[in-house]
Amino acid sequence: MAVLAEGLLDAIGFERLKHIMDAAPGRYGEMEQDPHGHLRLGQIEFGRMLRDHLARRLNELKLKVAFIDKDLGYELRSADPIPSTRNTPAISATAP
Repeated sequence: MAVLAEGLLDAIGFERLKHIMDAAPGRYGEMEQDPHGHLRLGQIEFGRMLRDHLARRLNELKLKVAFIDKDLGYELRSADPIPSTRNTPAISATAP
């Protein structure tokens, strides 16, 4: 299992990311920018992009590996606070 942050898209670079996105229109979402010119990383299907790339590379090496991409953002942000975070001042103001 690997857990990767969508911020790694910045390491790919805008031009290379645009090339990847243009090569498969719509497959990996849309490249949108906020009013400040920053990419809206949540609009890009990073897990799918990485899964496709790894599958191609491993296929070239004749290795059979199964991948599942899963976006954990919603589940992690929607979880109830655990007891130790309920007493944290920054969180306790919003915790139920």
